[in-house]
Amino acid sequence: MKSKLSFLSILIISAGLFFSGCSSGESFRLYPADSWLYSTEQDENIALASGFQNLPEEDFSSLYRLIDAKSGFIWLKYNFMVPKELKNKDISLYAGRICMADVAYINGIQIGNAGVMPPENEFSAWNETRCYHIPSASLKEYSNNELILKIWTHGEGSISKSIFIGTTEDARSAAKTEQFFNSTLTLMCALCMIVIGIYSIIFYFFRHIDREYLYFSILNLVAAAYLSVWYLQDLFELSFLPFTFISFQKVMSGFMVFILASILIEFVNAYVHRKERKILKIIRYVLIIIPAVLIFSQKDYTDLRNIQNILHILMIPFIAYLLFTIIRSIVIKRDGAVSLTIGFIPFIICLTIDMIPHTLLGYADLPFLSTYSWMVVIMSFLVILARRFVKARNEAEDLNINLERKVESRTKELSLSNENLEKANAELEQINQRAQQDMNLAISVQRNFYAQKAPSVDGWEIAYTFRPMAGVSGDLYDFFHKDRTFKGCCLFDVSGHGISSGLVTMLSKNIIMNEFENGQNDSLTSVMERISTKIGNDKGQIENYLTGILLRINGSKVEYVNGGHPALLCKSGISGKVVPAQTKKQSSGSLIGIPYLPTDFSGITFDVKSGDSLLLYTDCLYESRNAQGEELGAEGVKNIFAKCRSGSAAEQLESLLELFNQHTKDVPLTDDLTIIVLKKL
Repeated sequence: MKSKLSFLSILIISAGLFFSGCSSGESFRLYPADSWLYSTEQDENIALASGFQNLPEEDFSSLYRLIDAKSGFIWLKYNFMVPKELKNKDISLYAGRICMADVAYINGIQIGNAGVMPPENEFSAWNETRCYHIPSASLKEYSNNELILKIWTHGEGSISKSIFIGTTEDARSAAKTEQFFNSTLTLMCALCMIVIGIYSIIFYFFRHIDREYLYFSILNLVAAAYLSVWYLQDLFELSFLPFTFISFQKVMSGFMVFILASILIEFVNAYVHRKERKILKIIRYVLIIIPAVLIFSQKDYTDLRNIQNILHILMIPFIAYLLFTIIRSIVIKRDGAVSLTIGFIPFIICLTIDMIPHTLLGYADLPFLSTYSWMVVIMSFLVILARRFVKARNEAEDLNINLERKVESRTKELSLSNENLEKANAELEQINQRAQQDMNLAISVQRNFYAQKAPSVDGWEIAYTFRPMAGVSGDLYDFFHKDRTFKGCCLFDVSGHGISSGLVTMLSKNIIMNEFENGQNDSLTSVMERISTKIGNDKGQIENYLTGILLRINGSKVEYVNGGHPALLCKSGISGKVVPAQTKKQSSGSLIGIPYLPTDFSGITFDVKSGDSLLLYTDCLYESRNAQGEELGAEGVKNIFAKCRSGSAAEQLESLLELFNQHTKDVPLTDDLTIIVLKKL
């Protein structure tokens, strides 16, 4: 709001200073409007102009139509006697705005000119207000004087209806007034737009997230360039410009309008935070290219003027798209859509007003209100953006204030929580210490519960490795022997990890040992079934289950039962061939220790020869992965067992572990690992 008031203040002060020297008294004026004669003689010499006839008032705004080619010279003549009110006074001709270029003569003496006409490259001075001083020596005091205007037209041409001859002070005052409202004020607006554009681009430079400032900056700079059509003659001498009038009009009056419309759409989309679909953006760019091709393909200014109606039609999609975007944003209640619409209202009203006198009634003397209303729109947009920024800043400040309060409150809460946490940590440390003590006790109990070394028995060599992943293991192994007689062994794996699986192993070890000893006269499958039932009943609601292998050995005969465990591997001492011990059923048997689940164990009995070896292992061996994530697999286990060095059971186990470590290298184990090697002597 402050920006808008500042701008209005500048205009008021400027206008006051500008008009401070203007005459406010009544002066005599001689108007030639009803007495103009015209000739379309194309001779450039004033002395050859002839064939004058009356100029109808309705042709003042379209002189070019009096020429068949719509391009050429129009000669206007006015004969007058110097009235007594102007005798012995310094007088001038106020000619207002003439389109396109002109030269003025009094009694054959040139008194002024504006614009550039052939034979030089033409350049219209349509918005320059003419005021030509009439030297007293050129006037005839007691006879008719002849005023002639030589006007160049090319697709357009007009004169003011308010041309008059009067005192120089009066003529200059009228010229200054019209020049101010039709050109100088527009230049001031353009300068303001340039300043606003530079400010907006600096703002965007520091805050890229607000893209509306980028498009608002470009919108201001392009609009300032477009308005140069109104103020160019105030800045430069037209005859010295480095470009032609037709090229200037193609860019500024033609193509720039479509660029301006497209940038305005970008600004509106950015302001209401609407993401434009890619296909719509492509169509919009194509709609810019079409008029560009049409505009730049015209050879002269008459052709360019003749396509104005087509260009107006090509502007309709941009206007419709802009209206659709604004209306839709209002309907879906996008932030700022209503205020943006209000900002457009002055321009729409003034554009409608301009169409009545300039287009419909042909009054070329009146200023274009839409030019100034566009500045009002720009200022409205600036106020809207400033208001949004201030609102966001105020919200940020409020958030900071609330945040400081919340931080202070939260700090107190955290301080209290930290005190409580420290107390809880101290208690947890005590609990962890007790838990660690309990865990160490459990580890110690389990290790003492298991065989600490392989037994020495007749007819067999036994070697094994036991590597718990954590403190307490879920693997369970045991060797059954009496004195030096080897009766069998077992290897079980409890599901899960940690304390619960470790407790199940200790519960199961006694059950397995008792059932094995008590079932010497029963089949080994019956022993396994009783083990499964007993474990299932005794562990209660604990969800862990077991897989395992049970071997009963009588000399060279081996009885084997599998309960859902990796198969027992047999290696020939003669050929070195490794084969899995296969039961009668294809499956490896039922899982162990699941209550109320029917069991189905199948066993076999086979002979071993001297030098043969048996391998029992838990699933960690074949599930372990290398650095590439590849499992060793059951087939890999067979291969490394086959590649083991021959020798004692201990030597074979050492070789197998070397091959296993070559596969896993530095990849850590993810489960408990137990391996047992039995060799028949």
